[in-house]
Amino acid sequence: MQAQLNKKDTEITSLKALLAERDIRISELEKLVPPYRKGEWNLIATFQGQSEVTTNYFYVAGTELRINWTWTSRKGYASFSVDLYDERNNRIEHLGLLQNEGSSYVHNIEAGNYYLKISTLGIDRWTVTVEVFISD
Repeated sequence: MQAQLNKKDTEITSLKALLAERDIRISELEKLVPPYRKGEWNLIATFQGQSEVTTNYFYVAGTELRINWTWTSRKGYASFSVDLYDERNNRIEHLGLLQNEGSSYVHNIEAGNYYLKISTLGIDRWTVTVEVFISD
């Protein structure tokens, strides 16, 4: 009987160590992803540049996305567009942006990793932010 109790005590100690290790991992992961505010738009990525770029991946935790942009151009013709791709390289949305600032919405997307391809012509400087709406 004592051997069985000792075995159970060893199992309990081992499980407690696993739980402590899990809690440490959860804490580390929570530091990587900021907490989301429910019922609000949450900033998930900001990109700035002066030329064309393909961004790093960013994680979208909801189904509603808002892409905000501003850009300034040199004199003459200017072109600025943003394409949203999923991690399988499928283009989800194309935004040909004639105005030098504004917002566009992408609805009913799946949670997952996405990236942007930003194309420019005659642009001095641009900023693009990506926000996700987290419902209640």
